[in-house]
Amino acid sequence: MSYGKLDGTIVLGGSYDPLHSGHTDYINQAATLFQNVCLAVWNPSKDHSYKNMLLTAEERVSILNNWLGGLTDRVHTSIIPGHGNDIGIYTSDIFKEYTGVNLLDRGNVLGLTLKYPSLDVEQRRLMHYGGNTSPDQINVIWFMRTHDASLSSTGIKQLLIDAIKFGGYEKYQHVLTEFLVEDTIPGSTYDFFVEEHMIPRLLEHEKELERRKCRK
Repeated sequence: MSYGKLDGTIVLGGSYDPLHSGHTDYINQAATLFQNVCLAVWNPSKDHSYKNMLLTAEERVSILNNWLGGLTDRVHTSIIPGHGNDIGIYTSDIFKEYTGVNLLDRGNVLGLTLKYPSLDVEQRRLMHYGGNTSPDQINVIWFMRTHDASLSSTGIKQLLIDAIKFGGYEKYQHVLTEFLVEDTIPGSTYDFFVEEHMIPRLLEHEKELERRKCRK
């Protein structure tokens, strides 16, 4: 990973649950532009999040730091607690409190990815900000994914859950080893998921998602 010349800090928010090549792609893109990168790891409460996190915030930070290796002097991770479901509930004050980065300062920017390139600018603004933060207040850079544009953490988890349900431990290992490692998930993620204790956690994760659907 090579670094650019811009002196400001770029903040990249995400669940990273788990880290995959779509994440590492735009982290690499951001690092080519900025000297400093902050990875803001969302940690919304279970009661209010539309997502059910499989990995704890601390586990996700560990996976990120293992992938970063010796680059943690230039790329750092911060956990941002919250009660909402997306970036819209996070203001510049919250970013400053938990990451130490003031996004209102000249040179600092928020990085977002274009997962949905068909959306127009206003739709993207509403999706990411929920109408709570004006894009005029915070400088934003949009990244187009150059690798695995449609990849998602949710899709990875569902693929592994389906492998367990329809093929047991052997099928789970096959999918993890043959279909996900290297091209889709970095080694630091693979090391976490190769442990057998992840299987009951994945199945419990699916049950929790089903319980949430029933409550709606």
